[in-house]
Amino acid sequence: MVPVEYLGKARAFRSALVADHDAAIVMAARLTRPFLARYRMRQPPSGTALAGLAQAWRHRMPSGGRLDLVVAATRSRVSINEVRAAPSKFRFCAWREDAGEPALAIMRATFTVSAGRFESDTLRLASVPLHALARRFQRARDVSDAATRADLAALAVPRPDMLAAGGEFAVPLSDGQWVGTVAEIEDRGEPVPILAVRSFIAADMTVRVDAAALSDAHL
Repeated sequence: MVPVEYLGKARAFRSALVADHDAAIVMAARLTRPFLARYRMRQPPSGTALAGLAQAWRHRMPSGGRLDLVVAATRSRVSINEVRAAPSKFRFCAWREDAGEPALAIMRATFTVSAGRFESDTLRLASVPLHALARRFQRARDVSDAATRADLAALAVPRPDMLAAGGEFAVPLSDGQWVGTVAEIEDRGEPVPILAVRSFIAADMTVRVDAAALSDAHL
């Protein structure tokens, strides 16, 4: 069992990280809605409007839940790639239907706007339950806000081979690793693989990761 002290730290960190989640959704819609309307009316946005979108996304989007942001802007095109943490519930298939624990969903939102293009997509990349986050607070050397955010952002790095292989995984970090199993969620009617984190293993620990064990036990 994780000591209560670390569960408390994980719970407080999660609450602070997702506090602006609803506000971020509202602001994202407010910033992109005019460009979607112009695209539907086949009215290309001006270079000034595109520059304004890039600037507004950097400075008006709530930054509490932001883990990473890349904005590429030219006079004719803006591309936004943002990784955020969102509130979610974590439950393995073997658990009861009403079982679950608070978790963080690691999400990637992408927007591309140009004269003849408007694309928007949001993908769930990983799930980090409270237990795994608490293990990080217990076992990591650096438990600062910045270091914890960096370790969560590492889960958003594209790993197509890992997802395709399925089974258990380990994502290396500066002083440890996230471990868990590749799980499937349904997204728009299609199965999508994500990283279902189960625990944090410190660099000086030796733990065999077993997919079957991970689904039933807490490391």
